[in-house]
Amino acid sequence: MASNEPSLIAAGLLVALSALAFFPVARAGWFTQRAFERSPRRETGLTAIDLALGIFVLLMSIVAAGLTVRRLFPELAGESGDASNLLTARQAAAGVTAQFIAQGPAAFFTLLFAARVPRGVARLGLALRCLPSAIPWAIGAFIVAMLWVMTTNLLTYTLSKRLGAPLPEIAHDMLDAIVNTPSAAARWTMIASAILIAPILEEILYRGLFQTTLLDLFGRGRRWAVILFASVIFVAVHLGAVHPAALPGLFVLSIVLGWLYERTGALWPCILVHMIFNGVNVLIAMTQFAPAPP
Repeated sequence: MASNEPSLIAAGLLVALSALAFFPVARAGWFTQRAFERSPRRETGLTAIDLALGIFVLLMSIVAAGLTVRRLFPELAGESGDASNLLTARQAAAGVTAQFIAQGPAAFFTLLFAARVPRGVARLGLALRCLPSAIPWAIGAFIVAMLWVMTTNLLTYTLSKRLGAPLPEIAHDMLDAIVNTPSAAARWTMIASAILIAPILEEILYRGLFQTTLLDLFGRGRRWAVILFASVIFVAVHLGAVHPAALPGLFVLSIVLGWLYERTGALWPCILVHMIFNGVNVLIAMTQFAPAPP
């Protein structure tokens, strides 16, 4: 297995590439408020009441998901219940079901709230006609996001090591479960959940509901404040499932996704970037940390 300590040359190259990805875009004015003026307006009909209801449904669903898994699989609770215990296809299916229970209702209600106005779901950013044009945006945004997230993780992991904080080989519980399960059916169930299900549900929630309603509350002149606030919520929901050293990287990813949503007015680019990002992380975890065959 490759060493977790990156070489100075690789680290320097990563930082240089991240800078090259940042400064030309910044100089072109893509991060300024004027860049958002050409973005389409999202007339979704979502209100502050919808935001409050969505948060309430999300919190209740998270509690319900935890109770459901605890009841169906008591062996997953307590000290014996870390993610690596998801060893069977049945338990993996329970984990995916829990994800649906935790985020599915709030995502469904978001679409339901948006559908109250004509073409509300399309205006939220899910118009199918926008899907082809989302691909080049997604490719470019993914390259930038991956460079910035890797650089952020490099800095936070280096700082954590200098402070003597313990660091896991794999920072996300789901990735740990995917790598360590001996069941192929369980592995592919969780991979499908990570690459297909989670990006769709999370982007509908954190960009579609939270970012859209917060934008209406704070005003279109405060888009960056909205993006940052929505990103804080995105990171907070991942507490417990992700090692603290990886949270700054998730925050950077969410900022890129939030900017992409405001710049394009569409959820499809965000969903595609999220899918590719999760897929690449699954691939890296499986190729670098998979246990050796007996």
